[in-house]
Amino acid sequence: MRRVLLRVDRKAAPPGRVRRSAWIGLAAVVAMGAVLAGCGSDEDASRTLERALSRLIGPAQHYQMRVAGASGSRLKQVKVRANRLSAGEKLVFDSAAMDLTEVRFDRQARELLGVERADFSAVLLQEDLNYHLQSRSSLMRGLRLRITPNGAQLRGSADIPGVNLPVTPDLTLDGTLEVDDAGRLCFRPKQIRVVGIEVPAIAAQVLATQINPLVDLTGGRLPIYLRGFELDNGEVQLTGRALFRPGRYPELER
Repeated sequence: MRRVLLRVDRKAAPPGRVRRSAWIGLAAVVAMGAVLAGCGSDEDASRTLERALSRLIGPAQHYQMRVAGASGSRLKQVKVRANRLSAGEKLVFDSAAMDLTEVRFDRQARELLGVERADFSAVLLQEDLNYHLQSRSSLMRGLRLRITPNGAQLRGSADIPGVNLPVTPDLTLDGTLEVDDAGRLCFRPKQIRVVGIEVPAIAAQVLATQINPLVDLTGGRLPIYLRGFELDNGEVQLTGRALFRPGRYPELER
């Protein structure tokens, strides 16, 4: 069994300075790891993997990649870890991980033939999610989301559907987070509160459509479908599956 372990320290990627999707090209990195696992020295492999990670995955403060169980055209396990990883659309994960099993490849053609399973997990901090929300166009302004183990609270200001007011009021939506049927993280309101104003409950649902989904990773080159989450004080821990597309990756030839 040959193992390739890589640690790369980079300058942290601040929110909003994203040049490409966080996981764009991860399949290419996996294919590169597959090629390297069966040839060359560990030192040469590490240097090449370093170049591939920084070029293809995206800005991050720190990477770690481990390739294990190489046998012919198969890798038993590939693990990628990243800290402060940019995921596009001004969204940054404080930490993220991708665990792949049974990776099949063609070394000579640099072609990824398939991945049996690709598990994704990440920690998203409240402040990073708020930065992401505030950068998006919405009827709600000044969005601030507070996450606790028991749910979520969204504050902001907006013109309330069905209510005519001379000013735009500040409001609070109490609710929780959930993963919808499309594998995206969404906010589900249970109650809307506006001081001194009676507001129909349906208004909360209408306003929620302006910010949902909070996190959508399904449209990238490597689609990721969320399956679950856990709430903690000031953060949400996400889990899901990635859908790898078999194919050649000519960028590895450069």
